[in-house]
Amino acid sequence: MRQGRILRLGTNQRVRENLPSAGREIDLAGRAVVPAFSANLERLVWEALARSTLDLSQQHNIPEIFALVEQSARTKEKGEWILGFGWNKHQWGWQRFPHRADLDLVAPHHPVALFSADNRVAWLNSRGLSEIGIAHGTPNPSGGEIERDPTTRSATGILKEAAVGLLDGKLPEPTREELRLNLAAIFEDYLSMGVGALETYETFPHFEMLREMGEEGLIPIPVVAHIRHKDRERLAERGWKTGHRFGNLEVGGLWLQVDGTLISQTALLLEPYGDDWNKHGIEVTPPEGLAEAVEWCARHGFAPIFQASGDAACLNALEALAECAKELPSPPGAFLAQGDLLQWGAAKSGLEKGVTVVTNPRRILSEREVGKLFWGSRWKKALNLRAWREHGVRIAFGSDEPLRSWSPFQALAGAVSQSTGLDSRLGLSLDEALLALCRSASHAPRDELDEVFLAPSLPAHFVVLSGDPFRMEVGELGSLAVDFLFRDGAVAYERTQ
Repeated sequence: MRQGRILRLGTNQRVRENLPSAGREIDLAGRAVVPAFSANLERLVWEALARSTLDLSQQHNIPEIFALVEQSARTKEKGEWILGFGWNKHQWGWQRFPHRADLDLVAPHHPVALFSADNRVAWLNSRGLSEIGIAHGTPNPSGGEIERDPTTRSATGILKEAAVGLLDGKLPEPTREELRLNLAAIFEDYLSMGVGALETYETFPHFEMLREMGEEGLIPIPVVAHIRHKDRERLAERGWKTGHRFGNLEVGGLWLQVDGTLISQTALLLEPYGDDWNKHGIEVTPPEGLAEAVEWCARHGFAPIFQASGDAACLNALEALAECAKELPSPPGAFLAQGDLLQWGAAKSGLEKGVTVVTNPRRILSEREVGKLFWGSRWKKALNLRAWREHGVRIAFGSDEPLRSWSPFQALAGAVSQSTGLDSRLGLSLDEALLALCRSASHAPRDELDEVFLAPSLPAHFVVLSGDPFRMEVGELGSLAVDFLFRDGAVAYERTQ
């Protein structure tokens, strides 16, 4: 490497030819070097907020959740909120959602709000519902659901999708300094995972915090921040568009939540869920809202980002892009996040216009049983990476889950797994999966990784792995670790143990 770029690749003899000085040498000893990873489905400030609450991402049964809540209740004054993040009922073996009465038993004198791992569901106790003003007759907000007992019609304590927004501004938040310290720790975690660039979804107030850190030089790796679509006028007032930079922070696109997710049973489906023929998921943003948003993005220089999981939601998003393209130039940099049930035949017109799909392939393995339960035979078509690739879809990977439970190598294993259960469809090749893991979602027009892994003259952004994935079985990929991360030719992380 020289001046932050790759100078030469090859054998020891070839690399050392005519070098003015040896500098630092690292003997790979059989390890592999690949480009630095990109994390494309993050929520930086939400993760920072969550780290000041109970960490529920590692609890695999209800008694463990109850123990944490009960312990927290002992340390707080009566009436203080107890907050937590990261639960997944499918880790407990539950099909139904939990109930407010479950939490009432362990924290009767404290309002409690526990957020799911995908951040699409909040579980409150009775005191929590009362604190935020949810009563017997409170209507569902547009794009959300206050779950109710089918017999009594009283709230069960479960808020889904837009109903989670009823908590906005009503919960205690950590101080700005605490959030900054949490963000600094999060960046360190990313570096240890070999992540050299990331993309995050933020509200405008949260973006402002990141902007201040970017201008102060406190963001150590490039971050693209996609901002909530409803905040668009605040961006337009300041003249900021996709690509505007503040140090290592870049303005990305405007994100729209089209539907929910599989694990929350809120993904929007063309056919009903397998366990309930009256349930098709939740349409968070209707087609007319998507069409208006895409047109606004096209006229104002922003990339539209769609968070869509179910087949109906994916179709709605791509049809909105296709309709806009009939009258206006397609907005640059559009992409679809998640895309679980994206079907090539239905979505072909949109994909031909260059839409990238950003997804978490770890779900191919981790959500297999849930998918078969709720989507039935449709699960065979979910996350069909091979079909996407064969039709020329540009694929990038991200986590979309609590950072402490994510591993880029587990994502890699999911992507190249040769079977997802009953369907036995082929995954990606290791080359294709590594490129998707290293690829930025937003920079398709100038993404050198679409052609090669590493080459002379490219920026020296790469990781040294603990082994060689090309000499491993698929089941061994999850055991890999990052020994070094280089950014611009300098060591950004070095594993010490």
